[in-house]
Amino acid sequence: MERLAPSIQAAGATRLTEGQTNGCSSPATAGPAFDLLSRARPAFIFLSALFLIFGPSAVATVYTQSFDTDNGGFTVSGTTSWAWGQITSGPGNAYSGSKAWATNPAGDYANGELNGNLSSPEIDLSTNGGQTLLLSWWQFLVTEKGVDEATVAVSKDGGANWETVREAQSGSVSPGWEQQNVFLDATYATSSFRMRFGFNSDESLTAAGFYVDDISIDTWEVTSIYSETFDADNGGYSVSGTSGWEWGTPTSDPDTAHSGTSAWATGLGQFYENNTDSYLVSPAIDVTPAPGEPETILLLSWWQVLHTEGVTQFGNRTDFATVDVSRDGTTWKTVYGKVEGEINTSWARRSVLLNPPFSGSGLQVRFRLYSDGSLGAPGFCVDDVELFRTTVQAPDAPVVTLFSGRDATETVPGYTDGRTLTVALSGSVEGSTITGWQVTETDTPPLAGDSNWLAAPPETYSITGPAGEIALYGWLRSSAGTVSAATSTSQTVVRYEPSVDFTFRLTEGGEERSALRFGTWGQATEAFDLHLDAQADDGDNVTTTAYFLSSLDDGPEKLQADYRPPASILRWRLVVEATATRAPVTLEWNVSSADAERLFLLQALRDETPNGAPVDMTSEGEMEISATTVFEVAYGMPEEARLELGVGWNLVGTPVMTDQPLNVFFSATSLGVWSWHDGAYSELSSESPMNAEQGYFLHSEVAGQSQPMRGLVADGNLTLNQGWNLVSPVRDGVIVNDIEEVGRAWWWDPLPQSYVPTEAGASRQGRAYWIFIHGE
Repeated sequence: MERLAPSIQAAGATRLTEGQTNGCSSPATAGPAFDLLSRARPAFIFLSALFLIFGPSAVATVYTQSFDTDNGGFTVSGTTSWAWGQITSGPGNAYSGSKAWATNPAGDYANGELNGNLSSPEIDLSTNGGQTLLLSWWQFLVTEKGVDEATVAVSKDGGANWETVREAQSGSVSPGWEQQNVFLDATYATSSFRMRFGFNSDESLTAAGFYVDDISIDTWEVTSIYSETFDADNGGYSVSGTSGWEWGTPTSDPDTAHSGTSAWATGLGQFYENNTDSYLVSPAIDVTPAPGEPETILLLSWWQVLHTEGVTQFGNRTDFATVDVSRDGTTWKTVYGKVEGEINTSWARRSVLLNPPFSGSGLQVRFRLYSDGSLGAPGFCVDDVELFRTTVQAPDAPVVTLFSGRDATETVPGYTDGRTLTVALSGSVEGSTITGWQVTETDTPPLAGDSNWLAAPPETYSITGPAGEIALYGWLRSSAGTVSAATSTSQTVVRYEPSVDFTFRLTEGGEERSALRFGTWGQATEAFDLHLDAQADDGDNVTTTAYFLSSLDDGPEKLQADYRPPASILRWRLVVEATATRAPVTLEWNVSSADAERLFLLQALRDETPNGAPVDMTSEGEMEISATTVFEVAYGMPEEARLELGVGWNLVGTPVMTDQPLNVFFSATSLGVWSWHDGAYSELSSESPMNAEQGYFLHSEVAGQSQPMRGLVADGNLTLNQGWNLVSPVRDGVIVNDIEEVGRAWWWDPLPQSYVPTEAGASRQGRAYWIFIHGE
């Protein structure tokens, strides 16, 4: 291994100078350029546009073209659809501004495009003699794979001679705006430098094409800090995976090393093997900067011959190559590839920028080749690996200083599954400007070339289901192409609750007379839908409930709709006005969107007292009504209640509304179950349920607990009539809601089989009590 002195600049290093012979069967045809296939990944962002912010001692921008005001003096030739204008196809927008060059700014490219070239005017770089140059551009490139191809070439003599710096590429190469970079040696600093973007297509199928924007040329200073030629030995590189890598003298494809006699290859004289996943790993390289010097961006360079099976099956690469780097030998990041096909059939140089900067003694480089179980090709051959230290410190990424989201809806949004939030997103960046804003529902930073970046801060963001908490993330992109990181400040959590809709309909003779909407909605607040509701009369509303009133006459309904935030139990009152002189009318409902785990009960009331058994609204769909009727509608998560029984008579009651019959709960009640109505006892059928809040006399042959009663906890609202009332509390310590002075209550104790006086505050759920009222 040869380690060069830190003072040697790459611009004058041997392998940065071309035009010489190197002992190979063919010259180093791609020698004049370092080619950077950059993908603007968050971990390795390849930048150039605003490196001027670091001062002229580090780097200077000597040419820039955004194509916003004109076509930049670029010209087209050949049979081509290249045009300059506003971008409405492909990525949908220019990378910056509104205009760029594209094979078709408003659609797909054409069939039969031949030698279609987009060429720059001559650019005078003569004042930058002796300096390394970085050519950068942003591109979107999607073509018919394998046949429609794009290339990039440069010229130092005004176009008399062209050298390809980006070989033919096809397929989904850059499905979003991605920055591309090519390093050029000092021989390109001429007065007549030009660049050319080429495109060819066959006679069938087309795609979005080739889009180019924001071109720049920068000067760089680089110093070689590591160089390995593999001539003296294998460089300390190791092989892992399914192997296949060999060190020695290549004898076929290529038939020589790039320099000297030795190189590494997946097959020195034969095709690589099938079913391989092999790695060539460098030793740990010390890239610690000198004391007092800052960490800077590194440039990794190597020479390669790369030719793999080029078939892509169902959109997946079958055989491919990558180059990865690691700080610790454990966690690897891909900085080149995945690439496949005839990438370089002769020796060519490849380079990538390592950003964020690396430092320390643990940097490792890994060359990988993967193959499937069929076909083969010459493979991957590597020589002359180098690392250069640049003088460029990584540009700062934007910092999100404010990101918030709140519900922006002030009216009922049609009860749809979509929600629009008001968002606020802002931040700052040192040394450049913010050019992109974006909100996502993932903590993965978007690529700098992502087509979803907005040109101004967003004011709203739309979300859809599923229901529950949704984390939102705000992102910023700088003019240097850096993207902000995910921090606690850049994320916010909103709760999405789509509406659940139910309906009531009143029909008479098959004709609809009235309809009511109700349900649950996470953004609902008390009185949020008053613009739909007509106010109920004073005294109509019952605590914690909404009040429906549906009239068969022409008068307006007192409530057209009511939506509530989801809760364990929701209740509504429904009043249906129907006089006895009218024919029976039908009350219909649709609760098909109800949660399968919840109960939906419709309980007829008389003076706030249950009147008959509740109806399970999920199993029934209608009922006939012949007189004005008040109902309680309850929807919620069921609970279970068990009654404590002694031998003999018991005075009990249930706190839950249930449609389950008595014979499910009690097996030894030979003397029946009795309730008190209108001043008299009445026996309850074994096939009827116990009504919540009412008291019952029950005779049990055994002591113990009843079977569990499954239902919805009642609301505890009762009307006490003059005289004796037999009631059961919904919760301990409160016999009747909103009535503090009920006097003494009486409970039947099954042990002595006698009445026991009880204060209201000592009442217990599951028991029933006699209460005497002198006046209503």
